[in-house]
Amino acid sequence: MYFAWIGFYTLMLIPASIVGVGCFIYGAATFSSNIPANDICEKDGIGGEVMCPQCDVKCPYWYLYESCLYSKNTYLFDNPATVFFAIFMAAWASIFLELWQRQQSVLAWDWDVQNFEDEESVRPAYEVSATEVRIGHVTGEEFAKVPYWKSGLSKMLSFISLFFLLALVLASVFGVILYRVVIGIVLYTSDNDVLRYNSNLITSVTASLINLVVIVVMGKIYRVLAIWFTNLECPRTFTEYENSFTFKMFLFQFVNYYSSLVYVAFFKGRFYGYPAEMKYNIFNYRLEQCDPAGCMMELVIQLAIIMVGKQVLNNFMEIALPALKNCLARKFKRGDKENCELARWEQDYLLQPNPLLGFFNEYLEMVIQYGFVTLFVAAFPLAPLFALINNVMEIRIDAYKYTVAYRRPFHARAQDIGTWLPILRGVSILAVIFNALVIAYTSDFVQRLVHVYGYSENHSLDGYINNSLSVFATKDFPPDVAPDYNTITVNTELNATEFCRYRGYRYPAGDPNQYNVTLQHWHVLAAQLAFVVIFEHVVFFIAWLIAIIIPDVPRKVRKKMAREKLAKDVLYNAKLKDRKQERSNSETQSEIKSF
Repeated sequence: MYFAWIGFYTLMLIPASIVGVGCFIYGAATFSSNIPANDICEKDGIGGEVMCPQCDVKCPYWYLYESCLYSKNTYLFDNPATVFFAIFMAAWASIFLELWQRQQSVLAWDWDVQNFEDEESVRPAYEVSATEVRIGHVTGEEFAKVPYWKSGLSKMLSFISLFFLLALVLASVFGVILYRVVIGIVLYTSDNDVLRYNSNLITSVTASLINLVVIVVMGKIYRVLAIWFTNLECPRTFTEYENSFTFKMFLFQFVNYYSSLVYVAFFKGRFYGYPAEMKYNIFNYRLEQCDPAGCMMELVIQLAIIMVGKQVLNNFMEIALPALKNCLARKFKRGDKENCELARWEQDYLLQPNPLLGFFNEYLEMVIQYGFVTLFVAAFPLAPLFALINNVMEIRIDAYKYTVAYRRPFHARAQDIGTWLPILRGVSILAVIFNALVIAYTSDFVQRLVHVYGYSENHSLDGYINNSLSVFATKDFPPDVAPDYNTITVNTELNATEFCRYRGYRYPAGDPNQYNVTLQHWHVLAAQLAFVVIFEHVVFFIAWLIAIIIPDVPRKVRKKMAREKLAKDVLYNAKLKDRKQERSNSETQSEIKSF
């Protein structure tokens, strides 16, 4: 069932990849006409504005044009085609799941496994642990069962440990955030112009690589613990065992892989008020701010490194690790010379044993990838293309593993992909919410619309950058916040700057309401909330419509199932009639004998 599913999933990625590449090409084609990026890069215009320091004391004032490259690259992913692609991918996810259910029902019928789980036998480990005898409510027969107190205690211990490790994952994300803050300060204060101008890019790339290493290590550790906890729970059947283990692993890996992306997309820069405000900080370090062009590019970098890095690492490990273990097994267990004289089955025995849970690792890898393709696809339209390239290789790698690197697997029947289908549905629902929030809050799409239709005289993006930057008087800096130019060696000509600009919609210095949010701030917030509500309702309506139009079971299969049911009913009624006839004949003969 796994190879049928991944083949279908890979085929469905083709149209998504084509549309995603088209959206990226649109961004590249209209690259030079992006007014906000061009304004930022104009040194003699708004790009020459002095910006407030990115950190306290050690960071200098800087020019807006220093983020020119960053803002231009952001437009490749944050452009008008982003909204269309997000809606398209939401519809794609719904169509994919509905068509797969149809394909799954066809395969289940062809392989005669529609009711396999109803016929599944009890695990031997459960029979050993089942010390309590119960009476079945339906059959009235006795059956063994694990005591409630034992299974309940095991599940409670399992979930307590799970939440502890999830807290550990969040703590690691916090550590990466602290790293970003500290490294950002080091780069902002660097004498090297290249490091200083690209500080956001360098910080994002290095933090993403560190986060990838933490994700891989934490995943390996929790896998061992999840197997131990699932064995402790002692599920009744192998399907229940697999479902319990799958839930634990996916919940952990979901937080493990996506928590850093959620931080960059929805939390970074949200707690920054104005330069003199010290309301939120970490160990006396000011929280990170978004670039004047927004946080979208950082989200793209984080997503690309984690997604592509995970795929490359997994593919390498799937090829290299079994091959290395097999090589060592041949060398140290039998010796190369003796191994050539062994029978084929003896050589096969020296191969790696099959994984305990079969294709679980492969399913988990693909479902995590599905999350990358759908949850933040508004920020990275090339995600389906990278997923397609990876899957083409993944199918061949998995085939190599199970035919060359592993021992011959035992056959196992499956009527569907199990608990992975509801997980995919849950991820698809979250994807609608996440993409709506990414477009509304992470990108500048809504802010640009508010400016064009509410504050621009000619209904264009002219003046958008100037409108989105507020004015701060440097004399209002507290002594422990203002830049210390006795230690700063860059941009020293800006030491006497009286005003600096920062991202936000606040009243300028000298105004009676200085540094309080303006009415435009509330207009933008209302527009963002309205966009999220409208986007979600439109997409969920499309998904509901697709689910109605596409039935889960094809008409041809329904007809065959109806014929089979009819045949079974006819056979049952015929046998019942024969039994009644036999009973009637027996009673008649008994009456004759007694007479």
